[in-house]
Amino acid sequence: ITTFGGHPVSAAAGVAAMEYMEEHKLLEQVKSKNELFVSRLKSCVGVKEIRHLGLMIALDFHDQELRDRVVKRVVERGIITEGFLFCDTAMRIAPPLTITEEEINLCCDIIIEVTQNIN
Repeated sequence: ITTFGGHPVSAAAGVAAMEYMEEHKLLEQVKSKNELFVSRLKSCVGVKEIRHLGLMIALDFHDQELRDRVVKRVVERGIITEGFLFCDTAMRIAPPLTITEEEINLCCDIIIEVTQNIN
């Protein structure tokens, strides 16, 4: 029992999204976008591990306090992110498939700057 489940408008939106993804070859771009993110984020200070699958990325910090300070400052700079319910030390990065290389570089610049200047 859902509000929009099976509704023709919801189905049309789903079809339009799939067509857009196919037309713009968004899935074919995921690997190179992931590699750009991971290569750039390796220079973050205080990160003990980068876990990733496609454009779902987790920066695992050495402790929760550091993660919380980084998340707060990154959000203040305009990046939408959060921690995980199941991992107190990791920050999530989950951009849309439509993210551009320019936007990835801007995001990484902000995260790297924040981690280098965290106190």
